[in-house]
Amino acid sequence: MEPADKITGISVGAASCVNSIKITFDIDGTSRVTPRYGGPGGELFQFTLMQDEYLTSVSGYVKYECSEFPCVSQLTFTTNLGKTYGPYGGGGGDFFEVNVEYDEIKGFFGHATTEYLTAFGVYVMLA
Repeated sequence: MEPADKITGISVGAASCVNSIKITFDIDGTSRVTPRYGGPGGELFQFTLMQDEYLTSVSGYVKYECSEFPCVSQLTFTTNLGKTYGPYGGGGGDFFEVNVEYDEIKGFFGHATTEYLTAFGVYVMLA
């Protein structure tokens, strides 16, 4: 997805790994929704951010024994209001975290197969 004015919601499909992600966001006052990146598996989890709430941290795990690609095995999102959404997925593997405490996460990029997420990164707006 392109960097947004505001991320308003996230849907994550997860079981032992993060199977999919879909982002709802605003650009120029228009609400948009990304396709569901990844595969159809896992339980679907959804959250919506309040008007004054935004993402300041994303953490999770990546493991390498899924198949020929690594898989994002868990994602957790934290906001400026101290709320935590997740963890989604079974976890295990190598830990990662992007914490932009005084800035705002504005978007995501990555890679997915037809089964799960294999890479995950963030766009940040510096304060």
